[in-house]
Amino acid sequence: MTRKAYYRTGQVAETLGISLHLVRRLIECGLLDAEQTPGGQHRIPLSEVERLKDEGIPPVPTSPEWGDSRSDDEPDEEEGQKRRLLGPPSKRVVNSAEKVVVNENQLKDLKIKREMEETRDWFRERKQRNTQQKAAAQRVAAEQAARDEADRQRTAWQDNIVAEALRELPSEIPPDSYFEVQQGLEEVLRCLGPQSPRDVVVRSVGNAVLNALAPWHRSQDTSHAIQEASDRLPWGAKMPFTPTKWQVRAQQGASDAIARLPKDASYEDKLRVATAAVQPISEEFEDLELKEKILNGIWLWAGTSEERENAREAVRKALAGVSPSASRDQLERIRDQALRPFEAAIEARKKEAQKQQRIERLLGHILSYLDRLERDGTIEFERIFESCELAEELKPQIRRAICEKLERTELSDRQIESLIEELVGNHIDEEFDDAEDED
Repeated sequence: MTRKAYYRTGQVAETLGISLHLVRRLIECGLLDAEQTPGGQHRIPLSEVERLKDEGIPPVPTSPEWGDSRSDDEPDEEEGQKRRLLGPPSKRVVNSAEKVVVNENQLKDLKIKREMEETRDWFRERKQRNTQQKAAAQRVAAEQAARDEADRQRTAWQDNIVAEALRELPSEIPPDSYFEVQQGLEEVLRCLGPQSPRDVVVRSVGNAVLNALAPWHRSQDTSHAIQEASDRLPWGAKMPFTPTKWQVRAQQGASDAIARLPKDASYEDKLRVATAAVQPISEEFEDLELKEKILNGIWLWAGTSEERENAREAVRKALAGVSPSASRDQLERIRDQALRPFEAAIEARKKEAQKQQRIERLLGHILSYLDRLERDGTIEFERIFESCELAEELKPQIRRAICEKLERTELSDRQIESLIEELVGNHIDEEFDDAEDED
């Protein structure tokens, strides 16, 4: 148990900075609560000392017994003066003195009553002031509590509406748009409250969500329009996972076309301009694809690999200068025109090869003719294969002669055989003449 703290009268006087006599007067007048010990000493609680520190020292009433400000052991100067008479007392003087004393006592009594009443008024005013302060403090506390409760209810109402609205948002919106919606709702709800009509709240919240999501909706419309326009590219110009150069060009062209539209353009307008931007790219791809097909159709079977490559390059250059609006028939005619020199060269080489094959085939008549001459006895060979050796020896000379003849005129097989027989006969005659000259 905590012990209660007490002060002695001297400690109270020293603490409050007043006289010991005034402390006793405050106790005697009931202005300072104190307990009296069995030995007749006063003990003042600590709470009373603290109270006087806060409220100040109250006025102390005077009494005929105590005087205004003297202690019990101070001599009463007025009483001493009254005892010192200037002459022998008389009845009149005594009556007069008594009347003066009575009047003084009545005056002191009135003064004490007035001071007592003033002291009571001071206590009543203090009590009233304390009551008013407490009432004011309670009123302020109640008003603050009401404001806090209203703020709590408003915050709960606002949080509930914001949370409900955010739950209804599409799951694919980015975090930035989500944050914009939240800010827009909080700004709108500042002007409303739990007491606002529900239809007003619903309409305001809906408008706030639409306004906050407007940039995202415009971005979505733009993305969808670009994608839909790009999907209209020819099948060969698209890849499912890695975009081709044609898809990249189409998306960039569609994006640039949409960027030139007003900010509030509709989806239909965006799709229209995006499709128009992609159309030339589609036509360019189709033109190049058609030209590539025509190039791939070049074979030149009889040509060499170098001739085929040169022919493809020549056709590619010829097609490069043709407008994308040219038809397939026009492109094929240009291809055929570019291939004519190569086909002519191949045809000439083919004819030359056929001519050489014909000559080689007809050169076999040399041996046949020599065999016939041997059978007729026109010529005689000493060795078995001497006719074959002579035939091989005569072939280069006779081949050159036949080629020179064919370059000047066309000859039938029989004419060529006759030419061979003539050339062989001339060779035999020359050999015979040389033999006779030697003999």
